[in-house]
Amino acid sequence: MDCWLTRRWRRARKKRRSKIFVNVLIVLCLAMCAAVTLNALCEYRRLDMPMDSGALGVILGVWGGELLLIAARQVLGSDIGRAKENPCEYDENLDGEAVG
Repeated sequence: MDCWLTRRWRRARKKRRSKIFVNVLIVLCLAMCAAVTLNALCEYRRLDMPMDSGALGVILGVWGGELLLIAARQVLGSDIGRAKENPCEYDENLDGEAVG
């Protein structure tokens, strides 16, 4: 039979795994944005053309979206404050009963 400590450990490990996945996803998105931006800047420099406002708007929009993704991760990803308010809400066993 599993004790409440084992269940809590499994739940924490599962939460950690999802946080690692989200962090890796954010890093990959930032790397992709950096690659696209660098490619666009190199192409405009290679062609010796000034960057038009449409291309600049798209690049800034992509970076703004990435910043929004990071901000949403910070806001929605932290449940530390909620866990301190009501600890019984997060300590439930497999039957759904609160563990005191």
